[in-house]
This record gives sequence, C-alpha cells and structure tokens, in this order.
Amino acid sequence: MALAGDIQPLRDRVSADLNAAHDYYTDTKIAWDIARRAIAAGHAFSIQNMTTGTWTNRVDLASKSRAYVAEQLAEAAFGLLML
Repeated sequence: MALAGDIQPLRDRVSADLNAAHDYYTDTKIAWDIARRAIAAGHAFSIQNMTTGTWTNRVDLASKSRAYVAEQLAEAAFGLLML
C-alpha cells in the first residue's frame, strides 16, 4: 500500500505540471494572436528590451512572432516540464 500512497501524489504533481505547461502554451499563442491583430489593425508601437537595449517595432515583432509561435513556443513549454 505504501507504493500506492507514493504514486498518487506523483500523479497529481505530474498532472498539474502538464496542465500548467499547456496553459502557458495556449495563453502565449493567444497573446501573440492579440499582438498580430493589433499590428494588422495598424497600431504603431515599439518595444525596448531594457537588458539588451534592442528596439523592436511592430513590423519586426510581427516577423519575429511567426518563429516564436511556430518553433520556440513548443520548445519552451516542453522545457517547463524538464525543470
């Protein structure tokens, strides 16, 4: 019976971690979709990364978002499970 007592909390933790990773993935895709809609609507903006000093305007961000969502987002969500 001790093994069953160990497995259930592990199952619950893994399930919660999977749910959190999926929420991150889905929420981030939605956030990028909102950003793309704002860009398509013609909203002008620029963002500065305070660490690197890099400036990104709406055109650059639209371009970057494709790779972020298509490639890096899935990798980042998967990486959350490895922590």
